[in-house]
Amino acid sequence: MPVKRYVLALLPGSLFAVAAGVALLIPAVRDGARPVVPTAIYAIAAAGVLVGLRFRNVRAVTALVMLALADQVVMRWVPSGGAALTARPATTAVALLLPLNFAALAWTPERRVAWRWTKVWTVLLVVEIVLVALLLVPPDARPAVVAWRTVFDPVSQYWATLGLPLVAPVAGAFVLAFVRFMLRPRPLDAGLVWALTISSLALGLGGAHLMVRLFLATGGLIVLVALIETSYALAYTDDLTGLPTRRALDDLLSAQGPEYVVAMVDIDHFKKFNDRYGHQSGDDLLRKIGTTLMSVRGGGRPFRYGGEEFAVVFPGT
Repeated sequence: MPVKRYVLALLPGSLFAVAAGVALLIPAVRDGARPVVPTAIYAIAAAGVLVGLRFRNVRAVTALVMLALADQVVMRWVPSGGAALTARPATTAVALLLPLNFAALAWTPERRVAWRWTKVWTVLLVVEIVLVALLLVPPDARPAVVAWRTVFDPVSQYWATLGLPLVAPVAGAFVLAFVRFMLRPRPLDAGLVWALTISSLALGLGGAHLMVRLFLATGGLIVLVALIETSYALAYTDDLTGLPTRRALDDLLSAQGPEYVVAMVDIDHFKKFNDRYGHQSGDDLLRKIGTTLMSVRGGGRPFRYGGEEFAVVFPGT
């Protein structure tokens, strides 16, 4: 698979991450962002959830809800001028659960029944919310709370002593998400990798409220942009070959000048090939043709016209 596809998928997230870091370093930009940051993640999450529901994208909706919930924990239960975020059990739990959830989201199937995965993730998030809420209750309130805090408090203290995230689970979550991206370099998979990275750094390393909430909002913005790119790709990119679809071809031709050439490419006897070797081999052949057409010279732009037919447009010729 061309390296260019991986680079293009990771590029938007990297630009947003760098922009968030630069905003914190420049006093004028930081002061200008300060009044916007508290509501940014909720505006981004609301927009993303509406778009995600329209396209039945459970992964994007769940990621945005998780980032908004993490912001709630930071905003409500961590004093703005207090100690590091990781010194507090509730934020320690969130900083541990968030990357693990992102890794699980990366491997959540996209083409199964959306309602089934909506129920699974809803139940999982409710359980996690309850467990985090128990860490906010005084430890002597109820026996169940005492038992849970007895298990989790040592973890929180260990984390605060290190001053860093628990390396093994966070690094493991990153590796899982990144491997999924390498196997399927799509915009949303790249967005989940970036959202996992910057949210883990913000929550794990601790710091000022502004930094943490800005990074959570940036993670949400990355997921939102990836969702928009995914929605665009559904309409204009062929999932099998990676080539633009006939709709993209029609848009290009409608915008062309009076001079251009269209070359039509058809695979002879493709039905017989499918019948003899199977549809999987037929799909492999289509991918091979698509990859070959991507390297056409002379400024040609390839498209999948439909079925076993392809088109190559040479503008200005």
